[in-house]
This record gives sequence, structure tokens and C-alpha cells, in this order.
Amino acid sequence: MEKTEDLVELLRDMQANDSFITAGAIMSVQGLPIASQLPRNANEGIVSAISAALLSVAQRGCEELERGTMKRLIVEGTQGTFICQSAGQNSILAILAQPGAKMGMLYLDLDKYTKKISAILG
Repeated sequence: MEKTEDLVELLRDMQANDSFITAGAIMSVQGLPIASQLPRNANEGIVSAISAALLSVAQRGCEELERGTMKRLIVEGTQGTFICQSAGQNSILAILAQPGAKMGMLYLDLDKYTKKISAILG
């Protein structure tokens, strides 16, 4: 349980340090929720399963199209951006960002937090 609490605290810290990040979740590559700070109307099980499936398909696309190792998946909508990035071999970090977010700063934050997640989960 301590790891889950550490990960929830990490998600809270991420949101507190970047005003453009509105929510976040950590899930296994199989699509099982590990920790989340999602909006109340979001189902963490569905979000986790969709995030893992999208990331898996995007990774396959990078391989097939010879684009190298995939770094992150970005889905931009009219009400904000959804970004998934691998956090080690067995987990994924997904965030929601407001429209107009500074993407370069988000990428730096994602890189920093995925390393922390990987270290916590081992």
C-alpha cells in the first residue's frame, strides 16, 4: 500500500507544480489501475485500459513505420490534451492538460515523473 500512497502523492505533486496538468493516472502496461488523480466522472479502470491499449498500438505503429522507440502518445482535443508515456518496463503515466499548455514544459515534467514512477515501482 505504501507504493500506491507514494504514487498518489507524486501525482498530486505533479499537478501542484504544473498548473496546466489537471489530472493524472498511473497504470500497468496490461491496463490495470495503480494510482490516479482523475476527475470524479472518470472511470479509472476504463481510463487505464484505454491508455494501455492506445500506447500499445502507438508503439506498434512506431515499429512498423520505422520511427524508432516511441517516447509518448499525444491526443489533442478541443478541451485539452491527453498524453501517455511509458514509466519503466511495466507502467504508464497518463495526464490531462488544459488547452494552451506549454508542451515543452509538459514533456520535461513527464520525463522527470516517469523516472520517479519507475524508481518507486522498481
